[in-house]
This record gives sequence, structure tokens and C-alpha cells, in this order.
Amino acid sequence: APDDARNAARLDLAALYAGEGLGPEAMGVLDEVRRNDPKADSDPKFLALEGVALTLMRRPKEARKALKIHALARDPD
Repeated sequence: APDDARNAARLDLAALYAGEGLGPEAMGVLDEVRRNDPKADSDPKFLALEGVALTLMRRPKEARKALKIHALARDPD
């Protein structure tokens, strides 16, 4: 589906932004993913990127919450 391809590209872009230390930019892209995919909150890659973006934005409480999600704990990667 086209939305799936767009969201996959958005996750790649968010990862690039996060890797460059651009937390707010990564979070903006992740917000768009969440708007277009109601299942994003159960995607381990999404949750990990959200945790990183929030950490970069100095929001540790929210980052810990994103990183403690069970879907992330069950993912072997």
C-alpha cells in the first residue's frame, strides 16, 4: 500500500534525523507516521526512534515511557 511505503520512508528519514542529533525534526516526522498509521505505537522501530528523539530533546520521562513498551521488549533486534 502507498501509505506503508510512505511511512517506511518516513521512518528512515526520522532515523537519519535522529542519527544527526536532530531530535525535534525526527519527532516531527514520527508524529506524521503516527497520524497515518494507528498501529505505529506497536512498531518496535517506531518506538525506538521515538525514544531516541525524545532523549535528544531532553525529555527523559517520555523517552523512558516509549522505550519501556512491551512491543519493544519482545523485539529481538
